[in-house]
Amino acid sequence: MFKVVASKYWVSALGVGFLPKAPGTFGSFVGMLLWVSMPSALAFLVSYAAIFISSVFAGYVIDQKTLDRDPQYFVLDEVLGVGIPLFFFHSTGLEIALSFLLFRLFDIWKPFPVSTLDHFSHAGRSSWQRVLGIILDDIAAGLYACFFLALTLRVLALIY
Repeated sequence: MFKVVASKYWVSALGVGFLPKAPGTFGSFVGMLLWVSMPSALAFLVSYAAIFISSVFAGYVIDQKTLDRDPQYFVLDEVLGVGIPLFFFHSTGLEIALSFLLFRLFDIWKPFPVSTLDHFSHAGRSSWQRVLGIILDDIAAGLYACFFLALTLRVLALIY
């Protein structure tokens, strides 16, 4: 029982995922605050890897011990997803805001292949597939945000 409670607390970004309204947005905001506070690229990468690995194992515990399939409180995937564009674009307030907004857009919209990865979170054959589906769709949304942010900043640089 303790493993399930601790796992739920962890994947909820220390309770943020249990907020009644917009837990994904608040989870993304927590992620934004975390990633922009990283002192170096190495600290970012080590933290990112640790959060990814621990969220996979915590999600597996939840999937095995409960009937929760892609629970709304699981927002550590948003923390990971918003980290992708913020790793590359965090120099200005505009870059940080656009990273956050574009990530949320692609996380909610779920264009291909984000939607395919999201499908595994509901219909995966195993707990590992379901948990990886939960996490990887947000990482894919972060990659989309990163690409479109780079494109947007390039266009803005050409205009101004």
